[in-house]
Amino acid sequence: QDTNVPVSDTTSTDIDTTSTDVIDDTNVNEEFVPVEETSIEDISIEAIIGEEEFSEFSDAKLEVPLGITPDSVLYPIEENVLSKFRSDSANMDKRVAGMQEMIKNGKIDDARKSFEGYQKYAGNFENNYNPANRNKELRGAVGRTNAINQIQDKIPSENQAEFVTGVLETERGLVTAVEIADKIQSLCMELSK
Repeated sequence: QDTNVPVSDTTSTDIDTTSTDVIDDTNVNEEFVPVEETSIEDISIEAIIGEEEFSEFSDAKLEVPLGITPDSVLYPIEENVLSKFRSDSANMDKRVAGMQEMIKNGKIDDARKSFEGYQKYAGNFENNYNPANRNKELRGAVGRTNAINQIQDKIPSENQAEFVTGVLETERGLVTAVEIADKIQSLCMELSK
C-alpha cells in the first residue's frame, strides 16, 4: 500500500516518507514572543509617543463642551448641521462627551449613537490629518482616552469591548498615524535640504 500523497506538481515518488531527520531545537530562543501574541491593547499611547512627551499631555481633557446629546430630539441638527462647522477632532471630542453623558445616564443605545459618530469622524481625521497640528492632535487623543478611562467602571461589562476597547484602539491608531505623518514630513524636509 502506497503511503505517499501527491502534493501540487510533485509526483508521489518525489516525496520521501522514510526520512528520519530530527530537528535540532537546542538553539531556539525561548524568550521569543510570536507576533500573534502581541495585541494593540499591549501598546499604550505613552509607548507610541514616548514617556517624556506623553507627560506634557497626561492631564488633557476634552476640548469642547458637551452640547446636544443623542437622546435629544435636536440631535439631527447636531449631526447634520453643527458638526459641519467643527474639525474632525472637535467632533470626536463631542461624540466622546456624548458617550460619557449617555453612559452616566444609563442610555447605552444613545451612547452607541455617539460612538458610531466618533468612529465616522475618526476615519475622516485619519484621512485628512495635517502634520502642522501634531501637538494639538496628540493632546486631543490623550484627552479622549482620559475621558473614556474616567467612565470605564460605569460601562456595563457586556459593552466594555465596544466602547472602551473601541475608543482606546482607535486613539492608539490615530496617534500612530500622527506619528507616522510627522516622521514622513521630517524626512521630506530633510531630503529637500
